[in-house]
Amino acid sequence: MLTTILSFLAVLGVLIFIHELGHYLAARHVGVRVEAFSIGFPPTAWGKQVGETEYRISWVPIGGYVKLFGQNVNDENPNDPTNYAAKSLFQRLYILAAGPAMNLLFALIFMPLVFLIGMDMPAYLNEPPLIKNVQQGSYAQELGIRANDEILAVNGTYVKNWEEVHSELAK
Repeated sequence: MLTTILSFLAVLGVLIFIHELGHYLAARHVGVRVEAFSIGFPPTAWGKQVGETEYRISWVPIGGYVKLFGQNVNDENPNDPTNYAAKSLFQRLYILAAGPAMNLLFALIFMPLVFLIGMDMPAYLNEPPLIKNVQQGSYAQELGIRANDEILAVNGTYVKNWEEVHSELAK
């Protein structure tokens, strides 16, 4: 259970990082000052100031954010060229769209790699399709199916293993 939760948080963290990285890179590309880049929401667990940006890992791991100079109405000097509010509508839309665009790009790169590398098939898929157990009072029992019966065909198509059974049932 703990492994499942930690795996989920690790995958979520990667997706959040990719998304926020898109906003960050687009903002830097158009010259907006990035005040903070955070994975997670406050309170901050760890932070490091590098140049004008504070990089943070925070305790609430369900999101993240990039804090841009000029997003707060109280930020000084609205005419500063590094101010988000001073950028054109197109530049602001570019920054906003860059997060989802990075997630899409990540999926388009990552998924083909997963399919190229492949995954191990469960061993049982190559085994002969033998019935291990028949539940008392089930429809299978009414039909006369018993433990250790072998499935020979599905819908008139001969099958030799569980993978073929699954394929035929999916048609």
